[in-house]
Amino acid sequence: MERREFLHLFGAALGAALLARPLAAAAAASTQQALVLNASECALLEAICARILPPVGGVSTREAGCVNFIDKLLAHEERSLAPAYRAGLAALDALARARLARGFATLEAAQQITLLEQLEDGTLQPWPEAAAAQATLFGLLRMHTLLGFLAAPSFGGNRDGAGWKAVGHVGHLHGAGGVSDEQVAGKSV
Repeated sequence: MERREFLHLFGAALGAALLARPLAAAAAASTQQALVLNASECALLEAICARILPPVGGVSTREAGCVNFIDKLLAHEERSLAPAYRAGLAALDALARARLARGFATLEAAQQITLLEQLEDGTLQPWPEAAAAQATLFGLLRMHTLLGFLAAPSFGGNRDGAGWKAVGHVGHLHGAGGVSDEQVAGKSV
């Protein structure tokens, strides 16, 4: 399966999971300002998202607004994750500074990828107890990045449907008068 096909299926499958997040959607509709994350955490998360999901069809996670999406989730329905999430971001950045004398966001792509691979494998040391377990944190970062790229724009990510356009998804057709028999058959969109 190609990456585009996977992302298309992933977005469709997990889109329903977001329906239970009305507060995040309301927050996304009211402001683009971060509600939980500070500016340095947003920059760090921006770099992480860019490594987890390189541009698809020329659309980056920055253009899709993945960080805004994640911030709105952490401010509302997933606020219980915010302290461990923020502690994990701080720990990753501290490890980058200790090992490479620079913050994660300013590292070369290969260095960022190496640290993220170690995070996924759970091999970064030392790791603070206050942070989510490494593999758990990486799983959240990956899931939130993908959701931010593919969720309905009303949740604060997928800005202007950029993620959908990148994977060839036409978006919600019910608001445009429904779906024709030809569209259902895949003959035209």
